[in-house]
Amino acid sequence: MLNFETMGLDQLLKLVDNNFYQKVTTEEQFIDFIINIYHKACLENGMSTNPSTVVVTKLQKKDYAVFNHLKNKLFINKCPIDFFEECKKQNNLFLPFLMIETAVHEARHFSQFNLNSKVDSYLKDYAQFALFFPAATTDMHYNTDPLEVDAKHYTYSLLEKYPFLNKYQSHRDFYNSEYKNASGYSSIYTALLKANSIMHQIGQVTADQQRVFASLDASCSAFLQEHGIDITEFCKALLQLRIRKDEVDRLTNRPTEIKLIEKTSEALKQELLKKIFTDKVLTCDDLLKCKQTILSLNTRVPIKELAFYEIKFDAFRAQETRALYRHYAPKFLSFGVKAKTALPAPQEELTFKSEYNGSLTNS
Repeated sequence: MLNFETMGLDQLLKLVDNNFYQKVTTEEQFIDFIINIYHKACLENGMSTNPSTVVVTKLQKKDYAVFNHLKNKLFINKCPIDFFEECKKQNNLFLPFLMIETAVHEARHFSQFNLNSKVDSYLKDYAQFALFFPAATTDMHYNTDPLEVDAKHYTYSLLEKYPFLNKYQSHRDFYNSEYKNASGYSSIYTALLKANSIMHQIGQVTADQQRVFASLDASCSAFLQEHGIDITEFCKALLQLRIRKDEVDRLTNRPTEIKLIEKTSEALKQELLKKIFTDKVLTCDDLLKCKQTILSLNTRVPIKELAFYEIKFDAFRAQETRALYRHYAPKFLSFGVKAKTALPAPQEELTFKSEYNGSLTNS
C-alpha cells in the first residue's frame, strides 16, 4: 500500500491516471490521499509544518469543504466521498479531481491567513482585515472576493500541469463559468471605507484593529495607484452616494419615476461594465455622457443624482475588481476566447454531477 505521507505534492498529483483506482483502492485510502494533498499543498505555499486538523464529516452537500480559521480546522464533506465505490466501478476520475481541487483551494485559503506563507502581502493584509472587520466585507460577491479569486487561480494554475486533472478545467462549461464570474465586482477599498465608518461609530478600537486597518489601507492605496485608479474620486463617489441616498429616503415614493430611473441607469451601468470587463479604458467622457443622460430624465433631481453616483461608484468598484484579476488571476481573462473553441465537459464529469445533484434533490 502506498504511503502518502512520504510523497510530495507533485508525486501525489501524478497518481491520478487511468490506473488511479488500482493504486487507491478503498474509501479510507482515498480520504488519506485527499488529506495528504491538503497538507502538502499548504507546505507548497511555504508553511513549514502540517497546518491544521482535517475532519471528514457530513456537511451540506453543496459545500465540498469548509475551513474554520478560528479553530484551525478543515472540514471535508463526506457526501461526495460516498460516491467513491461507484466512481471506482466506472473508473470515473472526476471525483479525484473534485476533491483534489477542493483540498488545494482550501490549502490556499489557509496560507492566505498565515503571515509566513508565500501568498502576496496584499492578500494576506486583506485576509487579516476580514477576520478583524467581518461586517465590512459583507458586500463582497463570493465569485469575485479577492481571496476566492486568488485561491481559484492558484488551484487552476497548479492543476493545469497534470493532463488527467486539467481536462476537467479546460472545457467549454468551465471557461464560460469562470469568465462569467469575472464580470462581477468586489472592492477592498469599499470595505476599508466601511470599516473606517464602523470604527468611528463604535468609538472603541483595539490596537490590533488599528494595526490591521492601517496595513491594508497602505497596501490598498498602493495597489489602486499602481493600477491608475483615482482614490480621491473613488471616495468622493461613495460620499456623494450616501448624501443623495439620505435625501431620496426623505422623498415620497413615486413608482413610475423609480421604474424609469432604474431602467435607464441599469442600461447605462451595463454599458460601462462591459467596457471595463473587456479591458477598454473608461474615460471621463463616458461618465459625463451617463450623467447627461440621467439628468435629462423627467424625474426629481435628488433621484437623478443618486442614480448617477450609484453608476459612478459601481464603475470604480468594477475597475478595482478588474485590476485584481489582471494582477492575481490573469489566466482567467482569456477564458472568454478559449470557450469559443473548447470541447464540451467530459462525460464522466457530467455523469458524476448528475448523480450527485440527484442525491441533493433526494436528501
